[in-house]
Amino acid sequence: FSPEDSGYTPDKKARLYDTTAAQQGDPDLGSPNENCVNGGGPGKGAGGGPFLANNQTNPGANCESQGHVLVLQETNDATANANDGGGRILFIFGYPVTLESVGLMDVDEGNGDYIIVHTTEGELHHHAVNGYGDNSIETVVLNRNKVIRLEINFPGSGAVRFVQFCHDCGDKEQATQEAIDQYYPPATVQPYENQNTVQTFTGMIATLDQTLTSLLQQALEGLIDTSSCLYNKGAQVDAKVLVSTPGIANSCSNH
Repeated sequence: FSPEDSGYTPDKKARLYDTTAAQQGDPDLGSPNENCVNGGGPGKGAGGGPFLANNQTNPGANCESQGHVLVLQETNDATANANDGGGRILFIFGYPVTLESVGLMDVDEGNGDYIIVHTTEGELHHHAVNGYGDNSIETVVLNRNKVIRLEINFPGSGAVRFVQFCHDCGDKEQATQEAIDQYYPPATVQPYENQNTVQTFTGMIATLDQTLTSLLQQALEGLIDTSSCLYNKGAQVDAKVLVSTPGIANSCSNH
């Protein structure tokens, strides 16, 4: 969502932008930064360079390709340009998740609690963003459980690089069984193996035994000296394939 007096978000939709194509759009959103090693990339801005003015390592260094990012467009142009007036990008999850981190880019307004996380328990958690400057990147660690909504508020230009979450990690306290059934259909239990599978596998092993026996016999005959006693005794190869399984697979012995 963009402020009413600025930005272009038709149907309240953000725009997906290829950061490697910044030559045709906003260089603040390019990656890697032009001052990075190996020739850099299309990104421009002091916040994304490898070093700070005092030659210390830059925490916002943008020296790896960031792929596509999500931006609030400023105008209806063919190329992306993050809205200087800022706005909000909202993620609503279809089921509670563990929200691990959020990746941002080109936040240049300095420190602020720009991220708000909503949980199923009605809690609101505010998370600070450092905002390292033009063309910078940043990962904000969240580690929140039972999340159903994520708000990212941009006071000015900025982009979302990624949202990292999972639906089955973190909190050991699970939702009620009714809630789980709402989101996941019951699993269909299948036997570990069936008779057709066993017969097919047994036939494959027998064929493999014959093939290996023939190949090894030919190799042996090619290696043995014809004047040796081993050759005169007509040594024969009988190869057998042994299939081993992890210990846990013993549980299928009754199938």
